[in-house]
Amino acid sequence: ENDGSKWPKSSLAALKDGRELSQQELERLHAVCSNSDKILGGVSGLEVHGLSVVKYSCRSLENRVKEVPIRFGSDKPVVCWDSEEEDRRLSASVVGEFMQGDLHSYLAKVNNGRNRLAHYRDRCEEDWTLVANMHGDLLAKVSDFACAVEDAAPSAYTFFDPSSLHVTLRTLRREKA
Repeated sequence: ENDGSKWPKSSLAALKDGRELSQQELERLHAVCSNSDKILGGVSGLEVHGLSVVKYSCRSLENRVKEVPIRFGSDKPVVCWDSEEEDRRLSASVVGEFMQGDLHSYLAKVNNGRNRLAHYRDRCEEDWTLVANMHGDLLAKVSDFACAVEDAAPSAYTFFDPSSLHVTLRTLRREKA
């Protein structure tokens, strides 16, 4: 399993290539994330209208080679929220490092030059993943969050095309022999 798909998550943007954050920008971003419940309007779960198996050639999924939708038996969306304990533990360990850690030390990780815009947008080896695409009200709330991020760190991030926004559920890959 890839590190980025060991638990359900979404990437909304990437730090621009060559751009570093200042300590003040990181502190402002921390404040935005600390208030994300207010910005996101108390999202209480993800309304899933269906899943998609996606073959991609860039990690942002802005370039989808093939998409196979998997619809549920009803037109009503399923609201997903609860996750496995292991998923919650992994997610909390990653998010907790930023939310509860030493921001001065964390800044070095942010500015290490890894996983910048090119990592997400440049062509990569084609691969498959299982996703839940974002729709409707959630996209509007994510847009509000993106505006708050832009205000906190002007011109630092490039936001991915809203039509590509998704929650990654799992990498789908055959084991190599």
